Amino acid sequence: MTFHQLRKNAGMKQSDIARELGITVAAVSAWEQGKARPCLDNLAALEKMLGVPLADIVRVFTESRQDDAER
Repeated sequence: MTFHQLRKNAGMKQSDIARELGITVAAVSAWEQGKARPCLDNLAALEKMLGVPLADIVRVFTESRQDDAER
């Protein structure tokens, strides 16, 4: 599972996430591309917005970093 998939499953656009969190769409895009990760405050907000347990969201970002390191 990727962050992109979590977002799509929740029926949200990048702009929806950005607006709710008060960040740029570019920041959300960077998360989806594995170029950046959300801060702890944003992780907690994403849990509520996406309806996904925090552990699952953290796993998505942790696994994407591990995949990048193995390449």
